[in-house]
Amino acid sequence: MAIKLSIYIPCYNDGEFLLRALSSIPVRDDIEVIVVDDGSTDGSLQVAREFKKSTKLKMRIIACDENQGISYANNIGIDSCKGEYFYLIDADDYLYTEEFNKAIEELDGTDIVYINAITNENALLRPNENNHNLCAGWFKFIKTDFMEGYRRKINCYGGDYEMWLALITKPHTSKYTDLLVYHYNYPRVGSVTWKREHE
Repeated sequence: MAIKLSIYIPCYNDGEFLLRALSSIPVRDDIEVIVVDDGSTDGSLQVAREFKKSTKLKMRIIACDENQGISYANNIGIDSCKGEYFYLIDADDYLYTEEFNKAIEELDGTDIVYINAITNENALLRPNENNHNLCAGWFKFIKTDFMEGYRRKINCYGGDYEMWLALITKPHTSKYTDLLVYHYNYPRVGSVTWKREHE
């Protein structure tokens, strides 16, 4: 069966969360999963390898010899996607599996298909036509060929934001599903976002 959706997970020292993220992905013949381990030193790579042995998911692991940074890992993930669409899961977050399945059924050729997310404090994050600041990759399924030529800037915090702003200037079709699909593990002490806000 052709790959409908590629899911990529960039990971750097998120071994304590990675199994939860992987386990939340539905096993479907039309999904592939790509874990990009960005030189982790905490056993994340071993977590991914052990999960691959036990799952029926189509899964690939890309192991970087050394840490290159979040934008580098994300770009490798995007470049590796073979599906009609791709989707990002941060390694410390997870999916609501049944709603994720529903969202996949909304992938009908539209360039960008949006979903909703919720935080650890039960704050609902709901993108809409007037709310482009909610631009994290996991808010949307993106048609792979629509991303041609667009990648994150290397060594830049928030590189996805700049990429997203550039992307939406390109003519495209979009759809807002209003499905609660994603759990954003925020606030979380020690996360990249937390460090950015507190250092």
